[in-house]
Amino acid sequence: MTDFSGLYYFPGKTDFKYETETDDLIKKIVKSLLKKRIHWRVHQVDQLKAVVEKEKASQVKQHEKEIQQAIEREILSRYYFETGLVRHQLKNDPELAEAISLLKNQQEYTALLQPK
Repeated sequence: MTDFSGLYYFPGKTDFKYETETDDLIKKIVKSLLKKRIHWRVHQVDQLKAVVEKEKASQVKQHEKEIQQAIEREILSRYYFETGLVRHQLKNDPELAEAISLLKNQQEYTALLQPK
């Protein structure tokens, strides 16, 4: 597994944009407020935007494992095509690991095959 901590700082250091539907709605609200010359309310929307940004960072941290797996799969499928992707998935498959462990344990394997 690779170091994921750099991903938290990546969006702030680059032009990378992680925009959600909420971000789009906030932009529309600001545009509407400015169009209607209600400038004093833009500050409140900016506060909301700050809350949304914190929530997005929280979601990245909360779903770290899934994001990392998706990135790994995408990289493997692009560079090693399907063969590399399948090998990687097999290497990280908990069911396969359990099956291999069972096959290595002759006593447990034999007991499993005995009728009950």
